[in-house]
Amino acid sequence: MGKTLPYIICFLYFCVLFLKDAMNVKKGLLAGVSLLLFAGCNSRGGEAVEVEQDSIVADVDTLEFDSLFVHEEELEDMPMPADHDEAFYDFFFDFVLNRRFQAERICFPLLVTEADGTERTITSGRVFRSEFRMPSYEMYTLLLTDKNQLEDLQNDLELDSAVLQFITLETAEQRDYTFRRTEKQWHLHQSVIRPVPEALHEFVAFYHRFVTDADYHQQHLARNIHYTTPDPDDEMSSIDGTIDAEQWDAFCPEMPGEVLTNIDFGQSFAGATTVYLTLCGFSNGNLEFFRFDRQNGEWLLSAYAN
Repeated sequence: MGKTLPYIICFLYFCVLFLKDAMNVKKGLLAGVSLLLFAGCNSRGGEAVEVEQDSIVADVDTLEFDSLFVHEEELEDMPMPADHDEAFYDFFFDFVLNRRFQAERICFPLLVTEADGTERTITSGRVFRSEFRMPSYEMYTLLLTDKNQLEDLQNDLELDSAVLQFITLETAEQRDYTFRRTEKQWHLHQSVIRPVPEALHEFVAFYHRFVTDADYHQQHLARNIHYTTPDPDDEMSSIDGTIDAEQWDAFCPEMPGEVLTNIDFGQSFAGATTVYLTLCGFSNGNLEFFRFDRQNGEWLLSAYAN
């Protein structure tokens, strides 16, 4: 067994270094350690070493997987900009991508209200991170009733409260994270799980079917879809035009189909006849706008821009 120990250490090191997904890391470590220990025989007769599987699992579960993503490792070491508390939009980036900063800006014990009304508290950043799961660390979505609202969110220095929302499309349930700015600093104060509000419920139900039912999708396209895309010959210009509904599949980019994120900073969807689903890139600043209009009682995709 002593001869195999260096190999086990090296194996564990490379697993943690290269594997990004925490669950895959745990599974890989468990399988690898089990195989190596099984292969390790004592020098007296090749008898396999007996190993308690539960002890392996326990050891693996004690490992910290907080900095497996390269961009997160880099962000951990970066100094926080002095103005990240001015606009919630800037704070949001740091809170999501920098876990050390995230833990500093949570008011522990954090009150969590479940969908059935029961309450509990989260007392550590480790537990919070196990529950706080962005659908993607490459992009996030916003729901707006006007494209100009994005600029309002980015530049609003007077905003003192905002709610980050994770909307699960299949169940029409959302998880709210309520942030408040006090003494010039943003902090997370509460988390609530609840049904999607009535003002947005109809659109969420429509959108879920729109991205999961191909026939329904095709039936809810405007006859002519306004399409805007960058000019490949001039990065400072764009190409505007219209495409027929029958052509949409050839141009349609991938759309999120399970969970939407949103930031509620005061926009209202009550009586809304236009909703913009906005896809925003974390690292590249890319923006995509899907415009949906309610016409004759039906939601239709009427425009796309990137």
